[in-house]
Amino acid sequence: MESVKQTVSILAWLGLCIFSPTLLYASDFYVDVGGGLSSIRSGSPLYGGSFPGSADLGIAFDLGIFYNFSNAESGTELHFGINNKYSSGQNGSTSAYALFVPYPEFRLQMSKIYLGFGLSPLIYARNSTSPGIDQFNFTSSSLSILGEVGFLWAVTPKFSLGLNAALQQVSTSGVGSGAGTTGPLIYDFTGSMRFYFGFSSPSGGASGSSGRGSGEFNGWRYPFGNELR
Repeated sequence: MESVKQTVSILAWLGLCIFSPTLLYASDFYVDVGGGLSSIRSGSPLYGGSFPGSADLGIAFDLGIFYNFSNAESGTELHFGINNKYSSGQNGSTSAYALFVPYPEFRLQMSKIYLGFGLSPLIYARNSTSPGIDQFNFTSSSLSILGEVGFLWAVTPKFSLGLNAALQQVSTSGVGSGAGTTGPLIYDFTGSMRFYFGFSSPSGGASGSSGRGSGEFNGWRYPFGNELR
């Protein structure tokens, strides 16, 4: 079963790499890059009995690409994409824990605020003596749910800054005495940068004019243009 999931994961990513240029050319999309702090709690079912009740704060990192299926000039937008989340924590100097999950995610954005929901069976966990991005192991028979809320501040029509709070809940077959239980809970708090691509020009705009960007944009900000009045 584990080898099947790994094969499906690889094929899915290959398909995304092959077909994404065509989709990106024809679609309005954006890239989110974020970083901040992460807190992993109740991790024993995934990492074993040595996991403390709550690990020390670690690093959180997000990288996502989303497509906009609605008019950015409307009050509410529907986005869908892949959000890759890396979360980490430590137990003093004894153990370092990390989790990497690529989530297919839906987002509902209302002006400057958005809500997101994702679900993924592709969970990669790391338990080592020092922090790092290697030695991840695929976790079979597991499922992770993502919920998030974010606030955006549009700097230009093509670039926004944001704050994000996310909660991940992992259900796993477990390790040892934790088998069959639910956990861990991961809290991520990040700052983000959003880059918009491929957004069409405003209706009636001249060819070659600057395209419209995010629905949350409502004026240029210094130093990228005139101050908002």
